[in-house]
Amino acid sequence: MRILVCFLCFAFCLCQAAKPKSYLSSASGAGKLNLYVGFHGGANASIPIVKKNYSITSLSGAEEPTTKYNPFYQNLGYQFGISLAIGLGNNLMLMVEPGIWYTKAGYTISQPLLGSISGVEWETSIRTVYYNFPVGMLYKPGNGSYRTVFLAGVTPGLLNRSDVAQTERVTRNINGEESIADGRAGNTQNLALKPFSLGAYAGVGYLLELANVMLIPNVKFNYNILKATNENSRFSTGNSYVQNDFSLHQFMLGVAVLFSSSGNSGVGGKGALDCTYDTRKKR
Repeated sequence: MRILVCFLCFAFCLCQAAKPKSYLSSASGAGKLNLYVGFHGGANASIPIVKKNYSITSLSGAEEPTTKYNPFYQNLGYQFGISLAIGLGNNLMLMVEPGIWYTKAGYTISQPLLGSISGVEWETSIRTVYYNFPVGMLYKPGNGSYRTVFLAGVTPGLLNRSDVAQTERVTRNINGEESIADGRAGNTQNLALKPFSLGAYAGVGYLLELANVMLIPNVKFNYNILKATNENSRFSTGNSYVQNDFSLHQFMLGVAVLFSSSGNSGVGGKGALDCTYDTRKKR
């Protein structure tokens, strides 16, 4: 967490120092392939979506379960990694940003019953670490001083570590009084989730420049196409499955810092983003 805070402070300082420039490209740079190397980081908020509930519907008198998701602030994680980019024209860049994503999420499934057991709740806590490899495009629709950019691409990933734990809470009605009993239903570790993931992301950012540095603060939404859960690793306790099918999606707020391999930002040159404007006075 300290590393993330230091990183964000560094990015903020670069934002404050960024000034408009003109004529950063030169004729000698025309035709050269513009390569950028840097790093990225930021925070994410996961959104779990339960696809199918496996609860104690086999018991008589069971009603349909309901799902309550954890509030936003309980699902905060972070991501960081390296950034690689290739300029494909004045308005387009190919970006590859391999990194580590740490995510948190949780939800509670409740099911009212009849008889001595008046209700059952399953509280699910999800922690994951993925090695993700986002590949996408950065597009700047305007020329000159126009600096808003749009991002889109795909996010293949490999699961490094996971912790999917469930707590079962049973409410019993005994002689008109309710008593609650908690019990750990299971901690499935990596067995509960697929070893890989595949998502698609889209977002918007803002392009800033400082000497040979490009700074791109951005916000993105990553939609995971595949379910996170592994259907082949279900296990059961009594009358019920304790694992539910769910998918994980993320809102991400971050910044990418890119350094030009040519010694300057290459802005305005062939194969680079054109982000300059003419500051000379008209005669």
